[in-house]
Amino acid sequence: MASEALHMARAGKGDPLVMVHGYLGGSSQWTAELQALGAHLDVIAPDLPGFGKSRHLTSPDRIEGYASAVLHALDQLGVQRFHLLGHSMGGMIVQEMVRLAPTRVDRLVLYGTGPLGLLPGRFETMERSRERLAEDGVSSFSVQ
Repeated sequence: MASEALHMARAGKGDPLVMVHGYLGGSSQWTAELQALGAHLDVIAPDLPGFGKSRHLTSPDRIEGYASAVLHALDQLGVQRFHLLGHSMGGMIVQEMVRLAPTRVDRLVLYGTGPLGLLPGRFETMERSRERLAEDGVSSFSVQ
């Protein structure tokens, strides 16, 4: 896990809601949600290691590494209990966060994701995705 802090976008006051982005995403994808939900909640949107404003941090090779990084960042903020939302790969990360720290999560929302390991071969490996990104750029990930 990186020793430097993750970048966090944060807005509002109230019960904490942690929103975790997917692969090739970042906290900036939650701009509208930060504004709208910040009226009622303390919305926290981390940039995962290797993404967004945390791109200088080394990306973990496993989902558990991302989950641990987010939990550590929340510890640093003093956030002990929270609602949790994950999109795509972020959904897999938040499921792992629940496994690692079940008493800390009040509510869980999964958006456009699936459980880890249920669909073998459904997703390419992180290593292969990184190779494709280096070879072909972001356009290789666009939906036609």
